Amino acid sequence: ILFSKNSTDSWILYLLNITWTLCALLGTFAFLIASVALALSVFWYDACQMNDIITDDFEPIIGESAAAGANACFDGTNLAVAYNVTDQLDFQAKLDEGLAVLETVNITAEFDKVTRPLSDLQDLVYTITIDALQKLNEATTSNNAYCPFNESYSKENILEPWTANEKNGK
Repeated sequence: ILFSKNSTDSWILYLLNITWTLCALLGTFAFLIASVALALSVFWYDACQMNDIITDDFEPIIGESAAAGANACFDGTNLAVAYNVTDQLDFQAKLDEGLAVLETVNITAEFDKVTRPLSDLQDLVYTITIDALQKLNEATTSNNAYCPFNESYSKENILEPWTANEKNGK
């Protein structure tokens, strides 16, 4: 039956030949598609596994110092805590305390504590008499071993001693 040469059966042989050829081509194509899909799935699975490992701890990949910051970003932790610099950056409370103290201080009265002695000294300088100026000049122009100065002051240059000493090259 299989090997009969009947003309009515020849179309079945052509149909079988076309079917075998198509099956061989489709089978080959299916194996190619399956191998590409298998390679992509292995790569995709490895990439996902690597991503899970990396996001758990970055230290083996990028080093200890950079990993602290990267791990903190992925964990939602503050970078100041991750790098242990919270003490250096925690100055807001100290600043608020200082500002609260400054709000209670009378700046005018505190400034007056500084300016009053300076004003009194200025008044004292203006009241210097000629006799006091002569005594100062005697003391500063003695030029002995214990006081090697040679400066002479007048009422005009007593407030600016650097001009009084210009002639001495000092």
